[in-house]
Amino acid sequence: YFNHAEKLIDSYLKETFGNQRFAFVIQSQTNFYARLGDTPHYIFTDHVHMANLSYPTFDPRQLSIRGWIDCEAKVIRGATKIFTMSNHVGDAIQKYYQVDPSKIVRVLAGSNIPIPEQVSADKYHSKTLLFGRRMLN
Repeated sequence: YFNHAEKLIDSYLKETFGNQRFAFVIQSQTNFYARLGDTPHYIFTDHVHMANLSYPTFDPRQLSIRGWIDCEAKVIRGATKIFTMSNHVGDAIQKYYQVDPSKIVRVLAGSNIPIPEQVSADKYHSKTLLFGRRMLN
């Protein structure tokens, strides 16, 4: 799966953009590898497979095959920076994939952050956000 997805992504980018250079690549999750040569490559993820080992009820026999874990490790270790939605995922990446902590940025999901009293929802009512491939208004 990983190798096939990597070839499809590479083929699509070459057909669509030719030899155009990009400032960086950012991908969500780690179930494919969207690197482009020496272009900085960033990952934003809320989960990695080996994080399952830290759940008390998870049976380690349910881990994916070693090949899947090795491919995910290749994606993670090849990233310029990895942005995680939780400390839990950041810790798992560091522990199970032996990634230098300086490559991991815990941006968190934002849902647990208290809103300061002086900020009102009206202030942000009609702003445009770009997330993935969709524009959200």
